[in-house]
Amino acid sequence: MDNPRLVVLALLVLAIIAVGIWVFVKSKRRARLRAQFGPEYPRAVEKYGSVTRAESALEARRARVRRLDIRPLQPRDAERFAVAWRAAQA
Repeated sequence: MDNPRLVVLALLVLAIIAVGIWVFVKSKRRARLRAQFGPEYPRAVEKYGSVTRAESALEARRARVRRLDIRPLQPRDAERFAVAWRAAQA
C-alpha cells in the first residue's frame, strides 16, 4: 500500500472508532436516564417530541436537583407527611 491509501485507511478506522464510542456513550446516558426517571422518561419523550430534546430536559432537571440542599426527614416528620399524603390521596 502506498502512503495516501494508508492515511485514508487510518482516518476511516479512527472515524469508525469515534462513531462507536459516541454510540456507546449515548446508550449509557439513555440507560442511566431511563433508570433514574423510570416512567417519567417516556412521558418526557412524548412531551418534547424527540428523544434528544427529552434527554436534554431530563439532564437539566437532574443538574438542577443536584444543586438543591436535600436532607432526609426525621422519622417522626416522615411518618407525619406519609399519613397526610395517604389522606390526601384517599
